Formats: sequence, structure tokens, C-alpha cells
Amino acid sequence: MANYEDNPSKYQQLWVDGYNFDFGRYISKGFSLFGAFPFGFIFHLLIGFLMVIVGGLVVGLVVGAVAGGIFSSIATGGDVGIFSIIFGIILYLAMTAAMGGLFLSVLAGIYPTARQISQTGTKEFGTLFSAFNSFLQLSLFLVISLVIYGLIFFVSSWITGFSMVSMMEFADVIDPMDPTSVLSFYAQTGILSAIGVSTLLSIYFSVAWGLTVPFIVLGKMRFWDAMETSRKIVTRKWFHFFGLTLVVWIISIAVLLTVGLIGGLTESAAILFLMMIAGYGFMVPYTFLVNYSVYEDIVMEFSDDLTDKIDNIGDDFDPLDEEA
Repeated sequence: MANYEDNPSKYQQLWVDGYNFDFGRYISKGFSLFGAFPFGFIFHLLIGFLMVIVGGLVVGLVVGAVAGGIFSSIATGGDVGIFSIIFGIILYLAMTAAMGGLFLSVLAGIYPTARQISQTGTKEFGTLFSAFNSFLQLSLFLVISLVIYGLIFFVSSWITGFSMVSMMEFADVIDPMDPTSVLSFYAQTGILSAIGVSTLLSIYFSVAWGLTVPFIVLGKMRFWDAMETSRKIVTRKWFHFFGLTLVVWIISIAVLLTVGLIGGLTESAAILFLMMIAGYGFMVPYTFLVNYSVYEDIVMEFSDDLTDKIDNIGDDFDPLDEEA
């Protein structure tokens, strides 16, 4: 079990005074880190997918058995209490969260491996699975973030649904075949605003929480402290992070399309399948490796500098000078 003792307030200077953002360095270091251990990252991802598939089957069997019992009781006129239904929902959510936490823990192992390669030049396959020490915090982060996204979607859907009811009431003054009339109604009733605000909030949080996982796994923070620290640091230069995210996805998709095209030209289903595995085997780890490069440059170097300053306090103090 990981010991979460890091103090998030020590990073306050990063979101107050700012920091340098070396765009090109993060892109290139992502490539170099992947190139140092390519087969390890690809094989690790395959094992992760297999673990999730097996885990998903277990979840499906358990949840299916519980749900089947409830529906069977309903169909036969049996007495199904509200607590049974609530239990089934809680069980489903808990096991889904566990599965999400499992897969995120597998992927998060890329961070300690990247640190090992960057700092020591060594690589050990077992390190790729060391993030399971943070399984609980990663699972809680996943659940809370999904709840927040769900609330955003719920509010947006409620506003949109209410507006659609209003649209039906005023159908006689709205021409569904006239885009201008429909857009004007959407704007007046708040549908466009609701969709726009919910989309922007979702994009904002997805980028702002980008450093949460490395803060949990490498920084040993609890999930909420990690989420808030990541949000504050990233928000300082949010558009830089957003731009980096777009570039990483463009590179990843370009690689995926390239290997897919090469595999397709061979006219062999087996080769195409292997090429697509290689493409995804690059795409997923590379995204995490670039993110590690950002964390290392901004957070880890700041933390190391802060530690050095604390250790050097008093080094220049000479008691003989004070006596003189």
C-alpha cells in the first residue's frame, strides 16, 4: 500500500508565478522514452487488455447473475425490495469502478517506468505494473471524475430536454425545415448555451486533470489533492497543454493510419492485425510518455530544486562571522 504524504501546497509557486513550457522537448522525449523500451511497452499494453477482458467477463457474470435474479423475481411476481435494486446498482458501479481502476493502474505503470529510464537508463518489465500500489486512489479519481462529467451532462441534458418541451409547445411558430428558425429558437431557449458550456467544461477538466495520475503514482498524493493540484498548475498555461494534447493525438493517429495502410497493402489479415497492434502499442504509451515528460520537467524538477534549497539552508552561515 502506497504511503500518501506529499504536501500539495508546496507546488503553489507553480500556479502563482508560472513555469516554462518546453513544447518541443516533451514531444521529442516521448519518442526517446518509447524507443528505449518499445517491445516492453507494447507487450505491457497487451497484457493490460487481456486483464481487462478477463476482468470484464467476471464482472459481467457477477452483475448478470444479480440482475438476472432481480428480473426473474419481477417476472414471476415476486417481491423485489428497493434495497435489492439499490444493491444491484451499487454492485454494478463498484465493479465497473474496479475494472476502470484496474486498467488505469496498468496504464499508470508507464510513469514509474519512464522515470526509471529517464533517471537511471535502466528498464525493468515489472516496473510497468508497480502502479497497482495506487489502485484505490486511481479508482477514486476515475469515479469522481466520471461523476463530475455525469453532472455536467445531466444539467446540460435537463436544460436541453426542458427546451425541447418548450419547442413542442411552440411548434406552430417554428419551422423544423428552416435551420435559421430552429437555431434562433435554440439560442433563445438556451439549448446552444447549455451544449456549449457543457462541452467547454468537459474539455477544460479533461485537460486540467492531465497531471492527476502522475501526481498520484509518482507524487504520492491522494486523489482529490492530485486533481486540484493538477487543475491549478495546468490552468496557468491551459492552452499550452491543450495544444500539446492535440499534437500528440495528431501524431498518434498519423502513426496508426500509417501502419494500418501498410498492413492493408500487404492484403494479409494477419499482418494488418499485427500492424494495428503495433500502432495502438505506440499510440497509448506515447501519450503517457509525453505526459510524463511534462510532469518531469515542470513538477519533478521544481520539487528537486525546492528540496535542494531546503537542504542548503544554513550552509552559508558561519558562527565566527556572527561573533566578529
